[in-house]
Amino acid sequence: MRVLIVGAGIAGLTLSALLRQKGITPQIVDRASDFAQAGYMLGLFPMGNRVLHGLGAFDAFVRRSEPMDTYALCNGHGETMQTFDIASALGKFGATRQLPRADLLEILRDCAPDVPLRMGTRATTLVEQGDEVEAFAGRASAVSTWSSVPTASTPRRAATSRARSRCDRPAGAPGCGGRRPKPRRTSW
Repeated sequence: MRVLIVGAGIAGLTLSALLRQKGITPQIVDRASDFAQAGYMLGLFPMGNRVLHGLGAFDAFVRRSEPMDTYALCNGHGETMQTFDIASALGKFGATRQLPRADLLEILRDCAPDVPLRMGTRATTLVEQGDEVEAFAGRASAVSTWSSVPTASTPRRAATSRARSRCDRPAGAPGCGGRRPKPRRTSW
């Protein structure tokens, strides 16, 4: 079975690690060029800890994060309106910790480092055709057909790939000259 994950964010990297635990190697594409611009601080509540334990990443998470014992609600001027004591409210369920999003992405990526990851690749179109999905990626990337999980009534089909020209528009769109590369068979 071939699996394409569009997006190397928290959900995409978690899914890739869970699939690797099941013996499936997905492929991931993400439009960002790297994780450096990953953004903001995240707070992970106890339920998130359970997921990290399951991935074998909880110790790495604890090393790179800080405790989050209180939460302050501020107005648009930065003035504190209300403070909540998270430790006393949620402590019995587990630790609530915070870390930069980029750090969490690196921890999750380390859970399945052998999964192919193509940064700087944007999925421009996904077209469902029966039990397959055709993924069109921009930037002179490959266009692939991804089969869904076969059932007794849906036979497994071979995948096709084709190289795309630099044009990210559908065939026949203005500026593309109407050219569409010829499909070539690949095995996965």
